[in-house]
Amino acid sequence: MHKLDDFFERITNYLLGKESASEREDLYELYDRIEESETLNKKQQIDVAVKAKQRILSTIYQEQKINERFIRLRWISAAAAVLILVGGVYWFTGQHQHEVSMEELARVVPAKKHAVMILPTGEVVNIDSIPLAQSIQVGNTIIARDASGEITYKSIQAGDNSIYALQTPHSATSEIRLSDGTKVLLNAASKLYYPAQFGEGDRIVRLEGEAYFQVTKTSSHSRFIVESKDQRTIVLGTKFNVKAYDHDWAIWTTLEEGSVRVVTNQNNDRNVVLSSGQQAVYESAELRKQTVDLESALGWTKGLFYFDGTNTADVLRQIERWYDIDITYKEDKTDAQYSGKIPRNLPLNKLIDLLTYADFKVDPRINAENRINLIIN
Repeated sequence: MHKLDDFFERITNYLLGKESASEREDLYELYDRIEESETLNKKQQIDVAVKAKQRILSTIYQEQKINERFIRLRWISAAAAVLILVGGVYWFTGQHQHEVSMEELARVVPAKKHAVMILPTGEVVNIDSIPLAQSIQVGNTIIARDASGEITYKSIQAGDNSIYALQTPHSATSEIRLSDGTKVLLNAASKLYYPAQFGEGDRIVRLEGEAYFQVTKTSSHSRFIVESKDQRTIVLGTKFNVKAYDHDWAIWTTLEEGSVRVVTNQNNDRNVVLSSGQQAVYESAELRKQTVDLESALGWTKGLFYFDGTNTADVLRQIERWYDIDITYKEDKTDAQYSGKIPRNLPLNKLIDLLTYADFKVDPRINAENRINLIIN
């Protein structure tokens, strides 16, 4: 296959959500190489973009049962991704004069994996200070990071059930394996409280923010309970996600595999049992369940912001936390529906380019608190 044909094929699969994890990684690396290369001049970049868009549009029109609006949105997303992937053909020009320069926006990048561990003594350990595949001892605690960056911990004090905490800043995630083998992926600006060792009975952790859990079943079949603001999520062994940020208007519990029970703190009789692909929403003292698209609801665990056509405001809040910026969203197009996915590893300027091509109007400014504020409508 010709190199350009292969390039177009990768982009097409990406936009249609048919790419594999390895293909997605290759595409991101290809973009980085193209961006750093000076082998494509402006005319060549535009020629490649036009050809790629034609190929993608042809593929989209071949799909069955896609309405006119959805095709239009795919076209917008295709144009955005192609132009970004071939080296950023579009940039803000002189007519878009803002207080924030593109150079400043380009310096705002996600930190990937990063966290601090707060020991029972109150001592704070920067996890980044522990080399990969090594461990350190702090007091009675041994903290280790494996080659992938996953954290494990162990108290050398027998019967220790004191409480630890793992905290992520904005723009970073972290993974930890608890003493029972349960694996937790902690999203940005989140905090997980957990014991040094789980004793007999229920295994209880407390979450502030968002985390994805892969719970290990125990021989005693003890329940694993995630306490978050206003609710508890009770499981035996399963994969699920809890999003419970303090400033969000609801709590979302999404089940990928197994079964969970979600119980409100105000009333134990107010509960729902979820099956795979279902989500509990606790809002204004009301608890309900609904069916969701797991790829969209769990997009952050795959390194993506995922617009599903209905969740624009929520995804913009994710972007706000991820880049540690402020966003003012002026929703003046009530009939607009945005769909598509954006990698979470982009510098802020590239993310703005994608939003702009998806028909958002983005006005970056510095606010009174000297923070970047994206005014979006």
